[in-house]
Amino acid sequence: MSVLALKLVRDLWQARWQYLAVGTMILLGVAFFGAAYMMYRNLEASYARSYDRLRFEHFGIAFYAAPEQAADRVRRIPGVAAVEGRLVEDVIVELPGRTTKTLMGRLISLPANRRPQVNDVFVTQGRYVRGRTAREILLEGSFAAYHRLRPGDVVDVVRGGGRARLHVAGIVQSPEYVFVVRSKQDLMPFPETFGVMFISGDVLRPLVGKTGLINEIRATVTDPARLPAVMREAQRVLRAYRPEDPVARRDQPSYQLLDQDLQGLRMYSVLFPFFFLSVAGLTVYTLLVRMVHLQRPVIGLLRALGFTRHRVVAHYLAAAGVIGAMSSAGGTLLGYWVAGGATRWYASFISVPYVIAVPRWDVMAAGFFIGAGTCLLAGVLPARATARIRAAEALRTPVLAAGRVVALDRLVPGVGRMRLVWRLPFRNVLRHPRRTISTLFGVSAASALIMTAQGLLDSAEAALDTLLRQVFHDDIRVEFVRAQDRTLVSRVRSWPGVVWAEGALELPVEFHRGPVTYAALAVGLEPGSQLQRLTTEDGTPLRLGDAGVVLGQTLRAKLGVEPGDLVEVSVLRRRAEDEPRRRTVRVAATVWEPIGTIAYLPADRLRQLFRREVDLPKGAISGIRVKADPRHLGEIRVRLLQLPDAAAVTTLRDLQGMFENLMGMMRRFIALMLAFGMALAFAITFNMVTINVLERSNEVATMRTIGVDGWVILGMITVENLLTALIGVALGLPLGRLTVEGFLRAAQTEEQMELFAMKVVVNPQTYVLTATAIVIVVLLSQLPSILQVNRLDLARATKERVT
Repeated sequence: MSVLALKLVRDLWQARWQYLAVGTMILLGVAFFGAAYMMYRNLEASYARSYDRLRFEHFGIAFYAAPEQAADRVRRIPGVAAVEGRLVEDVIVELPGRTTKTLMGRLISLPANRRPQVNDVFVTQGRYVRGRTAREILLEGSFAAYHRLRPGDVVDVVRGGGRARLHVAGIVQSPEYVFVVRSKQDLMPFPETFGVMFISGDVLRPLVGKTGLINEIRATVTDPARLPAVMREAQRVLRAYRPEDPVARRDQPSYQLLDQDLQGLRMYSVLFPFFFLSVAGLTVYTLLVRMVHLQRPVIGLLRALGFTRHRVVAHYLAAAGVIGAMSSAGGTLLGYWVAGGATRWYASFISVPYVIAVPRWDVMAAGFFIGAGTCLLAGVLPARATARIRAAEALRTPVLAAGRVVALDRLVPGVGRMRLVWRLPFRNVLRHPRRTISTLFGVSAASALIMTAQGLLDSAEAALDTLLRQVFHDDIRVEFVRAQDRTLVSRVRSWPGVVWAEGALELPVEFHRGPVTYAALAVGLEPGSQLQRLTTEDGTPLRLGDAGVVLGQTLRAKLGVEPGDLVEVSVLRRRAEDEPRRRTVRVAATVWEPIGTIAYLPADRLRQLFRREVDLPKGAISGIRVKADPRHLGEIRVRLLQLPDAAAVTTLRDLQGMFENLMGMMRRFIALMLAFGMALAFAITFNMVTINVLERSNEVATMRTIGVDGWVILGMITVENLLTALIGVALGLPLGRLTVEGFLRAAQTEEQMELFAMKVVVNPQTYVLTATAIVIVVLLSQLPSILQVNRLDLARATKERVT
């Protein structure tokens, strides 16, 4: 082995803990990049294969009703590949033997004696429906799993006064319900209260009294580039049936949610590892700069012995290269292992029909070269610095530069009266600015990293808390499949255990302003509502006016309106037998809510606007919200289910449980980020603190030689490290908040905020947690180096020349 190779091995071994910490940082950064980006690529491929194999629609059009032959008009349009006309109806579903399990179901017709040409289903259990008139259904997988339904079970479907018992033939997954949502305005139809079912059209149409009719057309095209033209032509040929605006695949709610989730994952897979590797690279740079500084005499000796500048530069660069290559290789393998498991787990959570989890060699190669390249790039400047060191100057005893050192002990009240031995840590903080700055950088970066992970979780939980407090302020609510008269509210108020009850009316509508049309959910509230509290964007309580409309932030942005402006509103065409009329309303105010596509009006005003078009009874309500004594919740639930046309009954506890399930997935991801952040924080602070302590080994040896007690020295080092850590935390906490804001801004696209929006929220506990974690990490990370210093050979250490 050559002299330089032997020296490299000895250097790596002597500073093994520091290099191990740096290697861990590189490994974690590469692993996070590989796991997240491979998971993103796997999910993207899984969605694409599922959409392709099951012929997911390129666009869809809805209308109130049309004969089945209307689909032929679309089929004849040039560029249309396949068309499926179908009937979609929402009904009440009862699960026999479960008196408290009545919920809302969506029945979707299937063509007789063949599979759908558009939006086919993937059978995971049981079989496909048999025959044209068999009273069989296929259940969407997440709904069946939640209610533990299997092939052979039965469900009862109630529509108006009719009831039908249907047998479960199979459990399926659908490309249009990979993530089950009822509409863009109702993104939270959990399997507790909503289920999708597929049934032969020849059975469904007589069941709902719409023989020979369809109300939706779904189609695929031969060339996606021609999609806009095909959609316009489809709307034109169907104009006799007053269709709604065609909805392209990219705007389909389930697809849009999945796509935005994918883009967020892609963003995190780049930003978070970039943060990791940037910090790791700067730490490698600091480590090598200090090593070059400490080894100036050694470098001078090498040059005096005849080693060329290029060989010395390559020698110091090799240390960075070895650590980078080994760490990147380990991170690549760890990322691949995590990506496979995470892909399969997430795909099962959202019911992806076809799952692809394969090695992504390009991603693995990119991760390896990024990690190794980061180390090499960080080592270039310190290594090149060795070329400027002259042998004669390096071997000469260095002369300490004169200069004034800011005495921190004089600036902190009370410290000046302490013994000198306890004032030294305050002076040492600023005695070596380069060392202090590098340590502050490491601690600040670690603080920001921990805060980023926890702050994202705080923001998500705050958004859900806002949703629960403002939208679900009641204890239990019932939803009707058809509008009822509000006299039912008085009956419910008289029940034992009911503290308060009030009706609510919800209608899907469209808002229009100039060329812009946007779908929303109009919610009619009774005057003085106690169970729906609105606040403005700055948190001020808001009361509905007599005629104005209050818009969510997404509607406000999409329509480009401000309070006082006029907008037009109409009911959706699929809800009205005749062509809907546009009514003009004034914008009274705007509110901020996680789901910003909701508009609020006084209930009487909403009824007045649309009573005739959607055949609303006088005093119509679509649901009742109840504030109840917890001891009577079970009894009230049963009685609510007995009301006319009662469908889903949901308690606040049910909703909290459902949200917890959704948050559980995010918490796992955040926990992974937090674990990576803590590991990185430990690696950073361990490196910085260890180098700080080891750089001062001669000082420590000198103090021990003149009789200073080892515990006193330990206390001095600890105080100095804690002072530096506290300053670093003070700088890192505001930096962490800015990082959270940057991550949310980068991950939340405009399209995603249409569906679910979050504000930046960092709880006070997060600041305390971050500061506490950093202090603990600093205390732990200094232990190995202190133990090493305590075992110093005093005679040898005091002879070493360290500046």
